[in-house]
Amino acid sequence: MTPYISIDELKEIVKDYSALIKIDIERHSEAALTEFCRAATLILDTTFDFKGEKADPKQETEFPRKDAPDLSIPRNIKLATAYIASFVAKGDIATIVDTQLQTNVHREKIDVLEIEYFDRTANQGAVRKSFTEHPYLFNLIRSFLSNDFLKGQSQRPINIPLGRA
Repeated sequence: MTPYISIDELKEIVKDYSALIKIDIERHSEAALTEFCRAATLILDTTFDFKGEKADPKQETEFPRKDAPDLSIPRNIKLATAYIASFVAKGDIATIVDTQLQTNVHREKIDVLEIEYFDRTANQGAVRKSFTEHPYLFNLIRSFLSNDFLKGQSQRPINIPLGRA
C-alpha cells in the first residue's frame, strides 16, 4: 500500500506543524518513517467512512476520490496522516484508539539483552478519547466524511495494523 504522504512531505509537515505533530525525524530510518505513514494511511482508511467514490475501484486506498480535482490526495488528508503517524512513531497509538483497555509497557534488562513487552489491563478511571473524538484529527477530515458516519450510523471498528509490512 502506498501511504498518503511521502517521507519528504512528512518532513515538511512536521517542520510546519511542530506544535501538533511531533516526530523525531532524525531518530528514525526512512524505512521506519515509511511504515509509520503506511500504518497511518491504513488506520484512516479502515476507521472512517468517506463520502464519494474511489477514483479507481481497484485502488488500495480510499483516496484519491472521483470528485477530487486532478485526482490528488487532499492536503487535510495528508495532515491527518502525519498526525496519526506521530502517534504510531511514539508507540502511543493505544491512547488515541483504546477506550476500554490500558497498555502498560514493561522493560526488563537481562545481562546485555533488554526485553520490552506490553501488558493490557482494564482501564482504571483514566480519561481517554476514542480515535474519532480527537478534535484536531476530526476537524481535518470532517469535510470528507460520509453523512452516515457523521450521524453515527456508519461507525467502523478500529483496526490497528500491528506487525504489517
